[in-house]
Formats: sequence, structure tokens, C-alpha cells
Amino acid sequence: MPCFNPYFNAYVSRPDIGPRRDPRPLCSSGPSAPRGAPDLRSVEQAIALGELSQARESVQRILARDSMNYRAVQLFAEVQHDLRDARPIYDFVVAHIGQVELLPPTVLLQLGEAMLAGPEPIESIRTLSQRLLLAASRGRLEERELRRIAVGMLRARDHQGALALLTQQLEEHAEWQRSASLLQLRGDALTGLAQRCRLTANNRKLPPPRNEGHGRNFMRISTRPKRILSKLAR
Repeated sequence: MPCFNPYFNAYVSRPDIGPRRDPRPLCSSGPSAPRGAPDLRSVEQAIALGELSQARESVQRILARDSMNYRAVQLFAEVQHDLRDARPIYDFVVAHIGQVELLPPTVLLQLGEAMLAGPEPIESIRTLSQRLLLAASRGRLEERELRRIAVGMLRARDHQGALALLTQQLEEHAEWQRSASLLQLRGDALTGLAQRCRLTANNRKLPPPRNEGHGRNFMRISTRPKRILSKLAR
């Protein structure tokens, strides 16, 4: 559209002047997603409205563009947790395992929990969940995060890992040593180990000396949860 320019004392062509038909702003703070692509806010809104299938489709499209957007990964884990469907999480983690393990502990915790949300996770999913929960436990933990990781490990049947983690954290944090929930989780880990020892001791396919050893371990371990909880009652 031509306009008068007093410097040249003439009308000049200015194609940039005129009614704008593009509603997008002239300036941008950075690269934006292609027009029509979902954003994180739309995913959060879909989750809040209970539209989980739509949320899953949208967040998967975001991850296809940026697989290590940690907020998108968190929303993906949240959606799959609510859907009780661990397979998409498992496939995503396997495809990006080297990068996933570098994500913040809170994200690793959410992924590990999401993989255990189904009715009965298969062995491969349980094993991968244990790996993510172990990676999450290596960071600095708050008491609430420690409880969530320990619960996840117990659900993944990693009683030994849960016991080792809780024992280490209780030794490092004296203020947690009278926490009823943490002591209960430690007792649950010991009970799980005792049950495994009992099952092994009753396995007739094993030679007698090994059965006897596991039987003694069962008797030794099975009394420890009671001792732990009795300390709290004093």
C-alpha cells in the first residue's frame, strides 16, 4: 500500500503497511511450535478435564518434536499413570534410555511410578522401573520423595534395594529415624525379604544345605520388622 514520505516528497510503496491478517504477534521471544501444534498448556487443560486420550495424543506430538522436554515427559507420565497403561512409557524410556537417565530425579520418579501403575507389570517393565527409581534415589532427597521411591521399589519387588536405600537415608538423616512412615516401609522391605527366603527354603528343587540356609535367614529377618517398630513405640 503506497504512503506519502515527506523525506522524498512523494508516495512510496510500503507493502508492510496495511491491515494485518495474521493474528500472531509481530515479535516473538523465541522459536514457536508450528501452527496447529499442541502446547503444554493444552495438555494440562485436557488432563484437568479428564480428556486423557486427547492429552496423550497431544503430549506425544510434543515429544516427537522435543523428546527431552522434561515438562512434557512429566505430563506423559501423568497421563499414562492415570490410564494405567505402562507400555507407552516403557517404549519411550527404552528408545531414549541414555537421555532419560539424565533427567531430574523428580521426573525419573514419575516415570518409574507410572510404569508400576498397571494391574501387574511384567518383569521387563518392573526391571526398568527399578532402574529409574534407583537413578532417582542418587540425588538429594526430601523425606516425601524418599517415601515415594521406597514405595515404588517395593511395588517393583526390589525389597533389597528399598531396604538399602532406607537404611542409608536413615543413617544420613538422624531427624528421620523416628518417622513412622519410613520405619514402616523399612519393615515392609524386611518382610518382603523374609517371604522370599521362606519361599526359597520351601523350594524342594534346591539342595538341602541351601534350603537350610534360607530357612535360617527367614527366621533372622522376620523378627527385625518387629524390633524396628518397637523402637518407635518407646
